[in-house]
Amino acid sequence: MNKGYCYAYRSAWNHPMFKDLLDAAIWNFLYQNAFYEDGDRNFNGTVFHLKRGQIVVSIPFLSEGFCTSEKRVRRLLEGLTKDKQIDMQKTNKGSVITICNYDKYQENKNSKDKQKTNKRQTKDHNNNKGSNELINKDIYFDTFWQVYPKQRAGSKQKAFKAFEKALQRDGFENIFKGVTAYSQSEEVKKGFAKGCEAWLNDDRWNSHYKSEKQQSARPQITDISYD
Repeated sequence: MNKGYCYAYRSAWNHPMFKDLLDAAIWNFLYQNAFYEDGDRNFNGTVFHLKRGQIVVSIPFLSEGFCTSEKRVRRLLEGLTKDKQIDMQKTNKGSVITICNYDKYQENKNSKDKQKTNKRQTKDHNNNKGSNELINKDIYFDTFWQVYPKQRAGSKQKAFKAFEKALQRDGFENIFKGVTAYSQSEEVKKGFAKGCEAWLNDDRWNSHYKSEKQQSARPQITDISYD
């Protein structure tokens, strides 16, 4: 049969002429196996040149395949033809069935659905991206806030807004390295810490801070060996 895939709609299982699910199954078989593009189909020893939206079958073929009577298959095909769901061209080797409005089923509607799906996926992706960025900012700020000297930290809310703007100018890694060095600096140890909002607005993480350890460090005499 025709290879590839097609879109299947739930509405294809509901039609006033369908006696039960068997009728619906035969209809679904027909439109889902119709050729998506022009091609050849060998059926009962004869090559049929089928166009897009066509399938070649026979009443005995469908009767045997769906384990039902030929009378029932014939009744269904006549009903689908009368309802303009299909068009039949009978031959002595089989009937070429054209699915009416096949393009409407497989192209136009699918294109709209695909566009809607793409827009929805893009929107979901952007929403998820935005959510992840907010979560990262919260985590980054909490980490930053725990390190920043608290004696003159100031408003946490204002500091967060300044922190968001700072992330637009530099990466968190550099900011965190800077605040870590600042928290251990001689300036902070002596009680001259700057307000957090101002510290961020002035890009003070780029400053070089001297720590008490650096101040108290003295050159060490190392062992020297002489030849």
